[in-house]
This record gives sequence, structure tokens and C-alpha cells, in this order.
Amino acid sequence: MRKAPTKMSASRALYTLDRAMQERLLDRAFGAQHLQRALDYFTHAGVEGCIYCGHKLVERWDHLIPVSAGGGTVVGNMVPACQPCDDSKGAKDYRRWLAGPAKKNPVRGKPEVYAAVVARVEAYQCHFGYVAPADFRAALDATQVAQYEAFLRVVSEFRSRLAQFGLVTVPLSEVEAEQEQQV
Repeated sequence: MRKAPTKMSASRALYTLDRAMQERLLDRAFGAQHLQRALDYFTHAGVEGCIYCGHKLVERWDHLIPVSAGGGTVVGNMVPACQPCDDSKGAKDYRRWLAGPAKKNPVRGKPEVYAAVVARVEAYQCHFGYVAPADFRAALDATQVAQYEAFLRVVSEFRSRLAQFGLVTVPLSEVEAEQEQQV
């Protein structure tokens, strides 16, 4: 075994709860028929394996535009990815991750490969008419925004209570949450 099991921290649990609420509020239309449409597209386009690195062992479907930025679980935003690429990308926009210095970034320092991957992704999004929202809240209607704000108030109150017990200190930043997720 490569790693010892990790324990769930209260901060990580709150982050996971927030992610679950975000996913619940966003568009979700990625059942068996949608998955098959995406697979058919990739087969026809000659994309075999991970969309980022081409690795044949694809274990996951990745959100190109992360849930935290309003990326729904829909055709046009979900792509096949290997575990190393998906973990490395985390909750980043695929362009930001591919352009960055991440150790497991398969195109790091290879501008021609970066351009090819981005072109492949953009062709997929265009084929299915996927347009990324400006941000998470822009992907919601007014009722959903109100629900999410009410949820955040409850979580904030709960976080304060957890802090009284010494279980959390300060809210996790996006960077801290990504780092904890990769541990």
C-alpha cells in the first residue's frame, strides 16, 4: 500500500458539505445516455483515454470547469481523466491548471501540447454547446442563490460552534482545501 489512511478533519468535512450543496444546485444531466454520447464523441474524435495526457487507464469523469466555478455535471463539461491528472487538476479550471506549474501537469513546458489539449477540449465543448458560466452564482437562478446563501449562513454558525470546541480554526481557503484534498 502506498499511503496510510487519512482522517477527516472538521474543516475538510465542511468543505465537502459545501461541495455537495454546490453540486446539488447546479445542472446535473449526466446519466447513462449522456455518458454514452460523450464517449461516442471522444471515440469519433479519436480521443482515447485521458483527455489531458492520453493515458489509457481512465478512472474518472472530470469537470472541465469546476463545480466551485459553476461547472455543472453535464455533457460538454465532463471529460474522461486518469487519476493522476484529475487529482492534480483538483478544483481548478482546466486552462489554469494546464498553464500552471503542477508537478503532474502533462503539458507543463510544452506549449504545442497545451494548444492541442485546449483545442481538443474546446471542440468538445462547442460540439455540445457548453458555455461556462461567469462564476458559481451566475449558474444559479434567484431561488437557488437564496438557498445557497441560507446554507452558507448555517454552515458559518456551525463552524463557529466547532471553533468553540477547537475543531476548526479559520475557514479553509480554496488553496488550503485543494492541498488537503491532494493529501
